[in-house]
Amino acid sequence: MREEAQQALRAAHAEAERSSRAKDEFLAMLAHELRNPLAAIVNGLALLDRVDPQSDVDARARGVIGRQVHHLSHLLDDLLDVSRIMSGKIELGHAPVDLARATRQCVEARQPVSDSPQLTVLMDARPFIVEGDVVRLEQVIGNLLDNAVKYSPPHSPIHITLRGENGQAVLRIKDHGVGIAPDMLESIFEPFTQINTSLHRAGGGLGLGLAVARGLVEQHGGSITAHSVGLGHGTEFVVRLPLSSAASVAPDETRAPTAPPRRIVVVEDHEDAREMLLELLSLQGHRVEGAGDGRAGLRLIVDSAPDIALIDVGLPELDGYEVARQVRRTMGQQVRLIAVTGYGQSYDRARAEEAGFDLHLTKPVSSKDLSQALGAA
Repeated sequence: MREEAQQALRAAHAEAERSSRAKDEFLAMLAHELRNPLAAIVNGLALLDRVDPQSDVDARARGVIGRQVHHLSHLLDDLLDVSRIMSGKIELGHAPVDLARATRQCVEARQPVSDSPQLTVLMDARPFIVEGDVVRLEQVIGNLLDNAVKYSPPHSPIHITLRGENGQAVLRIKDHGVGIAPDMLESIFEPFTQINTSLHRAGGGLGLGLAVARGLVEQHGGSITAHSVGLGHGTEFVVRLPLSSAASVAPDETRAPTAPPRRIVVVEDHEDAREMLLELLSLQGHRVEGAGDGRAGLRLIVDSAPDIALIDVGLPELDGYEVARQVRRTMGQQVRLIAVTGYGQSYDRARAEEAGFDLHLTKPVSSKDLSQALGAA
């Protein structure tokens, strides 16, 4: 009995040490993945201070900054998605989705340049309609394509096929990259797991893409598997989703509406974020004013009666929810209220709606989403 207790104690101690190491390794990896893009952004900004605004160097620096900001946003999205999936709080839309169209769009967005791997697509010339969330399904396909590119050598082909099999849409993405050891084929779908072999240095990231992909596919009633002969022999990922009986898909609407000039108030306590948003809106022809706290923002909205107010939620003096409530009590529906915030959970959206906001946008907001929000006013 005493020996069993000691064994249990040793096992618990070993598990605690493993968990501690995993936490330390994750924090180190997270710091590394955040510092790299931040370093590129800092250096890019330093270049912009020193070069001709019309030069090629200026254009390249701006391109680098834009890509790294997108990369940081993607890292944060992956972290939140894994958390939501593991807690069962992910929310999915339900509509007919043409998986063929979604696949083509993901491939087109990643068309290779220079020495990138070559993407080739082979699919039946017909729609493959599944029921689900088009944004999340494109996220799955994008994660798998990004993973294939990441672990493939230059000019190496990546084959994407889509077929119908036994009432399922079957998507296969096959690369000729580093491959996966047989004992890793299941664990690669666990969060924070990366392929790490002597043939290839891991290409960055937090090891969340495949975990997110599996969670989203399973939420759609499908499955995802990995197949590889072994290291150095490439990998094939196979996604199976049940085909829907829906006959058609809503037309693709990719162009954001052009917003006519508006009178807009921005209430944001982060000075740099506020000034950049005001500049952007002004360049688009809008008449803009800004405030840095909730009370000042409320006064400005009531006094100026704008068409639209973009309001952060976490404001000093008076939070954004209370600003919205008081605007509604004072002005009714006269002003379109849009929450622009870093809080993006379903609870946050529901709370914003309850407070009187017409729309909830999660930071960072893309130009397309912002234009759509302003155009709908």
